[in-house]
Amino acid sequence: MPPAILPHPSSAAVRETERELLELCQGDEPGRVFLRGYLAHASRRLAWNARLVDQWLAPGSRWLDIGSFGLEALWLLRRRTDVEVRAISYEGGELSTAGPGPGAMARVGIDRADVEHDVFPYANESFDLVTCFECIEHLRATPRPLLDQIRRVLRPTGHLLLTTPNVVGSRALLRLLAGKHPQENPRYHRDPRYGVVHPKEYTLRELVALLESRGLGVTRSTSLYFRRRSPFDVLAAAMAWVTRPLGSLALGLPLQRPAVGDNLFVVAERHQRPLEDWPALVFEP
Repeated sequence: MPPAILPHPSSAAVRETERELLELCQGDEPGRVFLRGYLAHASRRLAWNARLVDQWLAPGSRWLDIGSFGLEALWLLRRRTDVEVRAISYEGGELSTAGPGPGAMARVGIDRADVEHDVFPYANESFDLVTCFECIEHLRATPRPLLDQIRRVLRPTGHLLLTTPNVVGSRALLRLLAGKHPQENPRYHRDPRYGVVHPKEYTLRELVALLESRGLGVTRSTSLYFRRRSPFDVLAAAMAWVTRPLGSLALGLPLQRPAVGDNLFVVAERHQRPLEDWPALVFEP
């Protein structure tokens, strides 16, 4: 049964999970050094991910984490032995640890695949939960194959949990007012194979339209802050609450509660409505 209440990003449980994730990254291996650097600015979000999945998974469930570093999965497997976990990413790899507690000798093998183009190496309808945390904004071609694979491997009663940066959040608005690019990371990657780090960030309207077009019905959506808000964030959010309904009316769009947090979060299920190949909010006519 899906949880009625999401974990709060600033809760004591999430803060404790931040510390536990950092402990899992101790060591001199290049992968662990990278993860410690990543946690320096994303620990709250990854801790929230881990708590959310732990809360969501019933005993006996199968979970697939897409675009995974393996860290949330490793944290979960140290706590629980009643679930099955698979992970997949462009780089692949493995993350393991040992220590006291249930599932102490935990190992996460990350299957390697180009999630934009490859067929996932899993059977149809084989997962109760699929997560796609901060992945879809990295796709360089089209998100359609990824979403089609997610729908294929989800069980009829399964759920997709997806997060991605909010290109119209309050922080993005402040960047735009300052004359900067509104995306969280529009820079070129240092490795030329990757191009721009975030080729496309989404609005909530776009994200919902995209998922619905590929047979994934959105049942819950919101935006979240994983950092402390400044007075300028509060002011920008208030501005959005006033201006976005006016903009929607001007463009003939349905009114929508403004999503002003830094990150979007959606829950989706498989539905049987006909697929729409090219939703106009996301693809050119």
